[in-house]
Amino acid sequence: MARRGRRFQARRDDLPVIRIASGVVLAAGFAALVVFGSPLHFFVFCEITVAVCLLELSGMLKAGGQPDLKLTSVTAGAAIVAVIYFGGGDHIVAVTGAVLILVIALSLFQKDDLAYQRASNTLYGIFYVTIPLSALAALRAEPGGEGYIIIIVTANAFSDIFAFFTGKSVGKTPLAPQISPGKTVEGFIGGLAGAMAGAVGAKLAVAPMLGMPHALAAGALAGFIGPIGDLAESSIKRKMGVKDSGSAIPGHGGVLDRIDSLMFSAVSFYIYVTIFLSQ
Repeated sequence: MARRGRRFQARRDDLPVIRIASGVVLAAGFAALVVFGSPLHFFVFCEITVAVCLLELSGMLKAGGQPDLKLTSVTAGAAIVAVIYFGGGDHIVAVTGAVLILVIALSLFQKDDLAYQRASNTLYGIFYVTIPLSALAALRAEPGGEGYIIIIVTANAFSDIFAFFTGKSVGKTPLAPQISPGKTVEGFIGGLAGAMAGAVGAKLAVAPMLGMPHALAAGALAGFIGPIGDLAESSIKRKMGVKDSGSAIPGHGGVLDRIDSLMFSAVSFYIYVTIFLSQ
């Protein structure tokens, strides 16, 4: 985990072999989990991922001089994933409301001056990390969920790849220079096109019964909403003065670095599925 004083650096402009190799291994393992594993296996995977990501977020906050997250955050995160997975999205208001009351109540009995800041950071972690990954687990539990997961993950991956190469080759117009100077409007447009192409390709490969408009919608969500997640994490890293969220994945940094855009893509697609595709 990055230490205080380790200043933010721009993301590398190359794709080294170790980054590609680790990405291939991760993609293969994830695909095997989705295709051959049960929704329950995927739920366990999401629980572990939530815990790791909350710990990475805690480390970044601590590096930036902010109150870090306590065990309460990880426990609450695990509980939220479980309730949403086993009870469905209808319980999201109840469980997040209960966590909100619990976190604020606990802050009332803390005597240090950082109690409210700690409560704020805890709630931020729950909404930023836990809710999106809970949506990912719930998406897998939907009928045909394995297809939904593959489609949105493929769309997200294609968005990243197309955005990278488009931005590198023709990118000139900054997208969000104060947050991530390397990202361009041209790269964003290329990423959107790539996301839609990836979603259509995944739909044809694993979900032929899914209507083409739904696949295009998944691609559009990944292309539009995914970059918000990427920029959100870039903003955190810049403000906390760290380069990566962690070092768990060779060539990629931390787990949050790898799934920052996927979290936002997944939760937006889950909302879409519950509105238009749930039976």
